[in-house]
Amino acid sequence: MSVVPVTVGPDATVAAAARLMRERGVSWLPVLAEDRLVGVLGRSDLLTVFLRSDAAIRSEALDDVLGGTLVVEPGRVAVDVVDGVVTLDGELDTHGDAEVAVALVSRIEGVVAVVDELTWKVPDRPETIPVRDLLH
Repeated sequence: MSVVPVTVGPDATVAAAARLMRERGVSWLPVLAEDRLVGVLGRSDLLTVFLRSDAAIRSEALDDVLGGTLVVEPGRVAVDVVDGVVTLDGELDTHGDAEVAVALVSRIEGVVAVVDELTWKVPDRPETIPVRDLLH
């Protein structure tokens, strides 16, 4: 009788691989693509993600998330990063925009936590406000 090995695919996130290693109590994960071994992940490999510099994390938050994905004008949101903890401070257009900004920044590799100090101009975009709320 053989045991089915615990494996991960090459597109798995670091967080998913770490969670799988913890849940299954393994120190190594074979990486399979199309049923072929393409690599092996160890615990130390997963920890390297957290070795990203605060400057690299800040740059990705400003350039890729805020500037690229959310198209927020420079200067509207201040991004401070200390030991992987990102603080977002500023004003966005809607509450939904602020929630998306926090969610996307929290997914940046190396981010340990996000401190949300964002405010917004309106609770949400008009097209998402229920008609019943307009009648009161």
